[in-house]
Amino acid sequence: MPAVTSEDQLKQDFKRSRWFGLGGVVVLMVVVAVLALMFGQNTANPTGLYIVIFVLVFGFVALMLRFQRRDLDAAEKRMSDEATGRVSRVTDPTLANSASLLGALATGPVDREAIEAATKSSWELGRSSISAAAIMTALIAIGVIPWQLFQFPWALVVVVPILIFYAGYLLMNVMGRGGSLAPAYALSEPTMKPLGLEMTEVPSIKTTPRVAGPGMQKHVVGTATYEGNRHGRAVRLRLGTKTTTEVAGVYPAFEIRNRDGRLRPAAVSPPEVETVIAQLAASPLWRGVNVRGGEEGIVVERKDNRSSWMCDLWLAERLAESF
Repeated sequence: MPAVTSEDQLKQDFKRSRWFGLGGVVVLMVVVAVLALMFGQNTANPTGLYIVIFVLVFGFVALMLRFQRRDLDAAEKRMSDEATGRVSRVTDPTLANSASLLGALATGPVDREAIEAATKSSWELGRSSISAAAIMTALIAIGVIPWQLFQFPWALVVVVPILIFYAGYLLMNVMGRGGSLAPAYALSEPTMKPLGLEMTEVPSIKTTPRVAGPGMQKHVVGTATYEGNRHGRAVRLRLGTKTTTEVAGVYPAFEIRNRDGRLRPAAVSPPEVETVIAQLAASPLWRGVNVRGGEEGIVVERKDNRSSWMCDLWLAERLAESF
């Protein structure tokens, strides 16, 4: 069982809803186009065609949201089972479950109940997003269908302000506290505390005018940074567009690259590096990982897949201890 959920695993968890969404959009476009060509031309009263199209479009959206909710529930159960699994000694972080890896890295007591509560809250954020999408879809349907089928002006007059108000409500929830993501990242505290790491930088959400088209767009600025002192060494973890794990100290110069999920030291590397890497099996969790060491410390960089940062911390500290 993998130590922590990789991006590949998360994609696998949501495979059904992802493929339904991608494939369904194509099928829906083709079906609507065929119906329009067959029954839309030279038709004095296309009400029946509109009804069929609306049923297909909004039915597809409803099914996609339903599949996303079921996939989210299944992913939560899988990760919960892994987190509460049997704790064992860790010799390779990619082969240990998350409970074992957290226990191996912890420098203080682990509050399992607090971690479970925070994890549950993070999944609830995902559910609330799906629920918000469902409400938005329902409001659009209530406004568009009566207007298109029966030209009822009240539909737009009543529903459009409600849509604007609800969208503003969602935006205010996100932008509350000055656009800070601190409440969401605070859920990581029960995991970081036993590791001796505290958050020192929180990303924020900025709104800017759209370059092409009207309205505003949101984007995340900054990185989530955690810092602390572990085993007498300063440690810094940065989670942004890439993951960077830094362990302070002075070490012989070395470099480690990944190739098809296997870590490989550079041609000329200290024997200590060779010894540590030789114990690690090839794993998808090592893809995108590169390591370098020297007088400025040990740095592990990872592209994407921020969920495997504990593997990086384990590796960096084992390398530091080997010298």
